[in-house]
Amino acid sequence: MSLYTVIKVWSAGEILTAADLNTEFANDILNGPINHASQHASGAVDDIKAYFLSLSAGGTVAAAVTFSAASSIALATKINENKGSDIIAASTTDIGAATGNFIDVTGNTTITALGTVQAGTRRIVRFTGAPTLTHNGTSLILPGAANIVAAANDIATFLSLGTGNWVCESYQRAVNPPYVPVLTPAATTIPLRRSTSPYAIDVAELAMTGETSASNGGSVNLNNGTDTEIVTLDLGSVTAGDRIYVAASTLFSGGNAAGANASSIAKSSGTATIQTFVANSTIVQNAYWTASIANVYLNQSGIIKVTGSGTLVLKLLFLTQGTGGIVGIGNGQIYAFFLKKQ
Repeated sequence: MSLYTVIKVWSAGEILTAADLNTEFANDILNGPINHASQHASGAVDDIKAYFLSLSAGGTVAAAVTFSAASSIALATKINENKGSDIIAASTTDIGAATGNFIDVTGNTTITALGTVQAGTRRIVRFTGAPTLTHNGTSLILPGAANIVAAANDIATFLSLGTGNWVCESYQRAVNPPYVPVLTPAATTIPLRRSTSPYAIDVAELAMTGETSASNGGSVNLNNGTDTEIVTLDLGSVTAGDRIYVAASTLFSGGNAAGANASSIAKSSGTATIQTFVANSTIVQNAYWTASIANVYLNQSGIIKVTGSGTLVLKLLFLTQGTGGIVGIGNGQIYAFFLKKQ
């Protein structure tokens, strides 16, 4: 079909008049683009590659235009896409057949499919209700491979993979994230390690058990220059490899001369063998006494490694080099718990 109407068929020898020329000019030159637009709108397009379609501002093209695979479109301006008619949520909510690229999906019915349209088609969907989107690893691929319960004003972008398959490219909650992963940490151990010493205590696990303590039930008089037992602590049976944290506190008073003082935690009795981090079996704290000081506090702590299984009783000792003194009731205390119990 021609885009132009033949007004007059000329014969040999005819003279072209001004009226004939004006008629042909008006039809072919002025009305040609209008005829082209009209035929394009009705779908009766000749060869679109052979003509340029010129539309006035506000003009529309009613029929779809399909470009071949070798074609490309270069735009020097924006595209204002159309909002299509609302679609009611259904088992198959056919957004592929939507009348615009952006649509509202209303209602609350569970959605399992989105219809069929060519691969590469995108749809932006706003939900106004609360339908459940059902994840399917082939036909409806959702973020996190999990179902999503929509809420009003949630926005999702879907990409068609063809043959009725879709993937949700993005899902934006109006209020909260679409899903919150639950993180379950694995069981954790805290190593305590002193690897530079030949007497290293290598604690593979930190699991406090067997907490126990004791204090002196009566006053203890101290003899100058002699270790005096203040209190004992029975730990019962221990196993080679056990690690035991111990701490002690002693308040000493009553001396009236200068001198050195020391408190220590040591094995009192039992069949177990032990080692401390200083390569012996005693934890010691020293302090210097002056005659003008009424009271001396000594505190110490450490870790005991059990090197041989058996029973174990610890003791708190106090040594003064002054002129004696006293540890009042409850002023000698020892405390222990197992860092690692075999």
